[in-house]
Order: sequence, then C-alpha cells, then structure tokens
Amino acid sequence: MKISFGKLVLSCVVMAVVFGPLKDANATIISNGGFELPANVPGGNDVLKKNFVAYVAPNDPHIGDPNSQPASSLVGWQLQGSVAGGSVDLDNTSKFPYGWAANEGNQSLDLNGYDPGTIYQTFQLAANTAYNLTFVFANNPYANPAGSHPPTALVTVEQNFASLALSGVFTTDANVSSIVSAPANSGIVLSHNTSVLTQPGNKGSTKTDMHYTTAFLTFTTTTNWTTLRFASTSPGTGGIVLDSVEILPSNPNFVVPEPSSFALLGLGVIGSAFGAYRRRKQAV
Repeated sequence: MKISFGKLVLSCVVMAVVFGPLKDANATIISNGGFELPANVPGGNDVLKKNFVAYVAPNDPHIGDPNSQPASSLVGWQLQGSVAGGSVDLDNTSKFPYGWAANEGNQSLDLNGYDPGTIYQTFQLAANTAYNLTFVFANNPYANPAGSHPPTALVTVEQNFASLALSGVFTTDANVSSIVSAPANSGIVLSHNTSVLTQPGNKGSTKTDMHYTTAFLTFTTTTNWTTLRFASTSPGTGGIVLDSVEILPSNPNFVVPEPSSFALLGLGVIGSAFGAYRRRKQAV
C-alpha cells in the first residue's frame, strides 16, 4: 500500500501535537516544592504576623485580613477548602526575628494558617512504576508551647480516588531513622513538636533550628493521574511545616513521558520520508 508524502507528514504533525518531548528523569515532578513562590511580602499591624502570608479559601472568615491572599495565588498547589474555610501560611526565613529557618531557599509552608488547611497537586505519572517521594517537615515553633499536643498531618498519594500504599523511613537531623509504612487507603501521619519526641532523635523546632525530619517514601502507581495531598489534622494556628517536596522515579534511568513525547521521532520520520521522496522524484 502506497502512502503519499503529504499524508505521512500530516501523521507526523499529529504525533508531534499529541505527544511531546521526554522529561528528564532527574527533574522533579512537583511544582514549587520548595514553596518559594509567590515571594512572601507580609503586611498587617501585628508584628507576630510579619513573617508570613496566609493563603485562604474563598469562604474563610479571614479572607479580608491584611496578611491574607486568595488561595488561587499559591503557586503550583491547590488549597482544599472545607465548610469552615481553610488556610495555610507561607513563612519567610528572612523576616527575623519572627520568621523561622527554611530547609532550602527562603520559604516554607505551615499547614495551619488561621485554621487547618490541606494542599494538593495533581499530575500524571507512568502506570505500574515505582516512585520516590521526599520532603522535610517540622512544627511551627510558636504554636506549641511545652506540654501542648504535637501538631499532626496526613500525607497521601492518591489514584482513582484511593490512597496508594507508602513505605520508607523518617530521618532526623540527629541521623536517627525510623521505618514507616502505610497500607492502601490510609496514608502516613506526620508528627513533630518542640517538647515531645514524636520520632526517635527528634528535638522539635525552634525558630533558629527547626530540626527538620526528612521523609523518604516510595510508592508504586497503578494508573497515570496522581494526587499528592498534605492535610493538617490538628486545630489551631500553627501546625506541621513543610519544605523541599519532590517526586522522582525510583529508577534514575526512567524517563517520564509528557504529552509531546514523540515530537523528535516525528521530525526524524519526516526527514527520512522527505529523503526517500526526493530520491523517488529524481529516479523519475
């Protein structure tokens, strides 16, 4: 069966549109995992608020506060609201003496703003593939005085409206590790406090030394669309602090496909087809 050169070119153009270039396997899948965007420009009259900006759900009663911004301004992440609202804080380490130290860059995220909040990102991964999820967490050093309950949060990786099984280790700044795991439909609880040693070797957080715990977790996908979710599970205005969130394929040689993954292949086919077409025309 003969295929005209025009039809072949058209097919390659369609391939280039539907598929696209391959993403570097070492490039993280998470957008704004260091919470550096948007840049923190705190306002308001309360000096204790000058280290943060709160990102609030549309129905949150603090939507008009001088230190608040709409949830849609939070780059890369979505804020999952509730009947009561919901908010998170971006804290800037440069706003001393009130800001606390970020793990990387200048900013970190507190899952409790004016009230408990939940953030998430949805993206595509390769099906039936192992991935690594890493992040660090600590606690808001102002919100948990000695004797109070430690703040908690739940991390889940979800596909088809159900959470995947997670396993791995938590490693503290004292290089003490503890094994953690969660079966499907559960998630892993994060807990950290200035006065309660919730993880072996965890010294809790102060504004100058947050004593971040590093989470190294693995999961295996069953399909493509995936949601990473961090949800505060404690009340109050200070909760679990997050930074340095990344997801990478467990196999460093694996290349994550994007929607134009065959563009270069299409160009190569076009070049080969054009060469064959010219040779045929010259032979005639």
